[in-house]
Amino acid sequence: KDLAKANELKPAAAFYFQLAVLSLETGDMARYRRLRGEALSHFAGTSDPDAVEAVCKLALLATAEATDVEAAVKLVTQIEAIDNREVTLWLRQQLHALAAVRQNHFDQAAEWAEKGLATAARQDLAGWNHERERNRSSTALLTKSMALYQLNRAEAAKSVLSEGSRLMQTEFPDIRSGDLGREWHDWLIAHILLREARALIEPQPAKASAR
Repeated sequence: KDLAKANELKPAAAFYFQLAVLSLETGDMARYRRLRGEALSHFAGTSDPDAVEAVCKLALLATAEATDVEAAVKLVTQIEAIDNREVTLWLRQQLHALAAVRQNHFDQAAEWAEKGLATAARQDLAGWNHERERNRSSTALLTKSMALYQLNRAEAAKSVLSEGSRLMQTEFPDIRSGDLGREWHDWLIAHILLREARALIEPQPAKASAR
């Protein structure tokens, strides 16, 4: 509620992004879709790379209507022209990967996710720390697993999904700890993408109806 109030008083891409992630995590899809539409409209003309990247990230976190995907992809293509910072290299690669997934360009998605995985492990890049490598590696792996599955590489997809899930189980803080890290939203994003990947790659059999 406090975050929503802050965004109401002074709309900011970071607030929209965090509210969108929380809405997805709590299953409030209606609110997420509203936030996505508002953010894409409100920040369509901005040249602030941080704002553009936050809006792209929130817009591509879940499947969307064609118009919203088109708007998000348009912003993604603008990012390279306004941001060449080393510290955001992984984010730009991950945005390209997610944009390709939402456009059904799965070869490209797998390639971008693999680039993101390599970047996440680069300790020589500005901003690297163990928390970020953990969060980013898992996100890249989950994105790659969905792309591989859509390319009819089911066994490879399951293996990559298992790798991402195992990383989260062994390296992520438990939600009951009360401390998800400074970048808690990336902790949530990994879990959001994990659910999407599992639903795609490991669907549960339908229960027989009671007679």
